[in-house]
Amino acid sequence: MHIRHRYWAFGLATLVGCALLYSGTSSTPPELVTVAAPVKAAVAVSPTPLAGRTKMPLRGGHWVPYVCEPAFSGHTFFDPLYVVPLPDGSGRMMVVERRGTIQMLYQHTEGCTKDVFLDITSQIEQMLNEAEQGLLGLAFHPQYTDEMSPHRGEFFVYYTARTPNGSTNRLSRFFALDERIDGVKDGSEVVLIDQPDGHQAHNAGSLLFGADGFLYLALGDDAKTDPNPHAQSITNDLFSGVLRIDVDCQGGAVSHPPKRQPTTGKTGGYFIPSDNPFVGHPNALEEFFVIGLRNPWRMSFDRETQLLYVTDPGEQRREEINVVQAGSNCQWTYAEGTIDRREFEPAAPLRPVPYLGVETPPLFEYSRDAAHRCVIGGHVYRGKQFPELIGKYVYADQSGRIYALELTDGGRRATAQKLIAVLPHPGIGISSLGEDATGELYFCTIGDLATETGQVYQLRRTETEEWTQVPATLAATGVFDDWQTLEPADGLIPYDVTLAFWSDGADKQRWISAPHLKQVRLAQQSSFQFAPGTVFVKHFDLATNRQRPEDRRRIETRVLVCDDQGGTYGATYRWSADGQKTQIVELSETEEIEITQADGTHHKQTWYYPGRFACVLCHNEASGHVLGFNLKQLRRGVKCPDGTTEPQLARLVRESVVASEVLAVSESSMPRLTPLDDQSASLDVRARSYLDVNCSVCHNPNTRFAGFDARLERDPNEQGLINGAAYHHGSLGPHQRIVKPGDVPLSVLHLRMSSADPVLRMPPVGSTVVDRQAEQLIRQWIESLPQPVPEVAEVSNENNTKL
Repeated sequence: MHIRHRYWAFGLATLVGCALLYSGTSSTPPELVTVAAPVKAAVAVSPTPLAGRTKMPLRGGHWVPYVCEPAFSGHTFFDPLYVVPLPDGSGRMMVVERRGTIQMLYQHTEGCTKDVFLDITSQIEQMLNEAEQGLLGLAFHPQYTDEMSPHRGEFFVYYTARTPNGSTNRLSRFFALDERIDGVKDGSEVVLIDQPDGHQAHNAGSLLFGADGFLYLALGDDAKTDPNPHAQSITNDLFSGVLRIDVDCQGGAVSHPPKRQPTTGKTGGYFIPSDNPFVGHPNALEEFFVIGLRNPWRMSFDRETQLLYVTDPGEQRREEINVVQAGSNCQWTYAEGTIDRREFEPAAPLRPVPYLGVETPPLFEYSRDAAHRCVIGGHVYRGKQFPELIGKYVYADQSGRIYALELTDGGRRATAQKLIAVLPHPGIGISSLGEDATGELYFCTIGDLATETGQVYQLRRTETEEWTQVPATLAATGVFDDWQTLEPADGLIPYDVTLAFWSDGADKQRWISAPHLKQVRLAQQSSFQFAPGTVFVKHFDLATNRQRPEDRRRIETRVLVCDDQGGTYGATYRWSADGQKTQIVELSETEEIEITQADGTHHKQTWYYPGRFACVLCHNEASGHVLGFNLKQLRRGVKCPDGTTEPQLARLVRESVVASEVLAVSESSMPRLTPLDDQSASLDVRARSYLDVNCSVCHNPNTRFAGFDARLERDPNEQGLINGAAYHHGSLGPHQRIVKPGDVPLSVLHLRMSSADPVLRMPPVGSTVVDRQAEQLIRQWIESLPQPVPEVAEVSNENNTKL
């Protein structure tokens, strides 16, 4: 798992995740499933006023059966990665912060108190650009509170430690204070494992005790490229699996000292359980319990069955939830899920011979692409608050969506899964799930990286009165007087943009409706401020017969509402193929649409209909909520009924949509976007205009994933785009860049926007077709960029004089 995922290293905002209604292998995106029915029946109640002059509610309301609410009275955290109870019966909870601190939270009648339990920040190695380093795991000894036990006050942490030679993955034992167990004794750290690593990513970090009293530690593969020396290996170093160790050093028939050390690491202070699966294997590091894992970020035991569930984020094709046992081999690196990697990665290794362990396919897998990825982890729910969830595996992916996976066969088979909750402010996504002493669930989410903006949430059942019924059909929204002819209602004013976002060749129409006497006004930095109740409408038509361009099919109409909470919510209305019906899209859907080419041949084009959760993935705080309605897009001419042309902003002022103060904004205050085919503009401006419209939603300074700034107003030399580092594209060689002047093959930007591979595809949301006109433009732009003059080494002649 990458808290700043590797596939986003060159930038994506948190996007639509996925999961499957599934048992076995499927390529269906997981969000395309039936939402769980609410525990209390939804009723047509609108607790908020209507938006402007429409019948859309001012707030989008809840549409999933559970609400996520802050767990600790508004306390926030630095990159929270884990939640676990202090095992003393007090109800206090421990929150692990990546920077190297553990916070102790205590709920009481006057609120919630937060105190530092452990601080090892001075020992932590962490890289903010990857965010997989830091304090990653915490586990309390089962006898932590036993006054008669030598293990009273004993706990364990796993972290990436700073060393003179780099960093190391470290497992350490600590002791609490003698007189009490809610503080840490100075100087009590004892290092059990020090495993030097070569990469800041794939350190895994889950740490927990089993019912057998042994400590389990999940380890990543150190993000090595193929052939990865750590995967499928138990004789080299401690990577790519789950370890099982006896920290009590019981000896006898139970356990024995390690027979050998890792090749580069050091271990001590624990024994090897004698029933570990690789005990006696030649040259084995006998700590290994499970192997063949890429980066098993989180694992958990079912309290009832004691089955061990391990999640493993994929690289290109599959996200996995695994049920493992002694000797399980989860197939990395020769397979992702149930897919042989050589089907899409020729350099991937074959299934090893001889084979180690027991080949273990995933319990559950789902497709991974640029918009659906990064499973985090979960727990089989055994709490009391939600009886309807008992026995289901509740898990999350990094998009902020939470699912319940139904299990059969004693927890060894997955039959169906349902979306049950969505984080209100996912930030850069859910980083972990935890439980309290009674089995109730907690969800950690990171806000802005390396700031005290992270949150810990709990579930609450959605109350009946909270369910807001967004109109189910386009006709019911009230945005059109005649929805079949798209005749706008009173106050719905058309507008157009200079350069449209690429939408797979669709034609679009746009309208805006401002509430009465509440015009669009200027905010800071020449941006717009929208009153609550402002409504935007965008309609999509698609040409289905290139031989007859007039043959156009109505595809979808989207409505975006500015709510009274400073945000937005959206609704997509899908048109039937015959154009006679529309229906709201609750969960994202796809459709195969037949297209007739100019030469008479036919092909299927996949159209993606965004569900209600998908809208906020682009229309969010980082992007400014409203995308196309801005000064860069609107400063253009529009035709009047008499055939003349007038400035669009002037018309919007005349229609009482935009305040007149906007006209006073200096033309130089914001650059003007330029269409791709405007030959009067420079190639540089046309190319960077396209990147502004299609990339800056994610690639801007307000997001956590912006490897570069795509906004046109930014100085080209300061965008981080030209010669910018493009992480995790090593297959292009060491000289690849986001944009490498004069070198298209080594420019990752061109690679991703010209690829139809869903793993690489940019932009990743709402598009399956490559924009060939833009691809050619960007190619020409890269080729036109001046290349740096290479330095020439000085050469000397026989007399040692410089030539």
